[in-house]
Amino acid sequence: ARAWSEMLEGFRVVGRHAEVRELVSVLSVLTLVEGAIDALVVVAALSFLDLGESGAGYLWAAWGVGAILGGALALGLLSRNRLTVGLTVGSAALGAAIALTGVVSVAALAAAALAGAGGGYVLVEIAANTLLQRLAADHVLARVFGVVEALYVISVGIGAVSAALLVDALGARGALLAVGALMPLVILLRRPQLSQL
Repeated sequence: ARAWSEMLEGFRVVGRHAEVRELVSVLSVLTLVEGAIDALVVVAALSFLDLGESGAGYLWAAWGVGAILGGALALGLLSRNRLTVGLTVGSAALGAAIALTGVVSVAALAAAALAGAGGGYVLVEIAANTLLQRLAADHVLARVFGVVEALYVISVGIGAVSAALLVDALGARGALLAVGALMPLVILLRRPQLSQL
């Protein structure tokens, strides 16, 4: 009973603090997008990009290159305390790049777009996690990150299942456009709350 209570305490901490709850929500949407992209990159490689089975690996390598560059950009923002700018710019880059992947038919352009998506993803992730560490009290920080990690596993799974449903409903390109719109839409709708962080 004590272990169960301790586990739930993290969710109670997040529920009591509006700013922490805001950031945990942003990170959960981000990982939902990640779960969807995990599936959609493979679909894009096999369908309209015609790259074959190994093509998804090349596309993910491009994402990784973009993530490294996004990390460098995040360091610059961290040094200037512009973390909410990182959330906004990263979300816009992530969304636009994912949507662009659904529009292009040339593999090199899709890889470049996914590099941009990787950079945007890392920018949002670093900005949100850094803000979370600054806003959550030290004595509950481990519990807050326990919640983040639990929701990561759940939201990645939901994202992957949602991607399959979106491909059935909208096709591969339409699914990429829909997933690309999600993160920028969330940041736009939550802008007043996020700007106060």
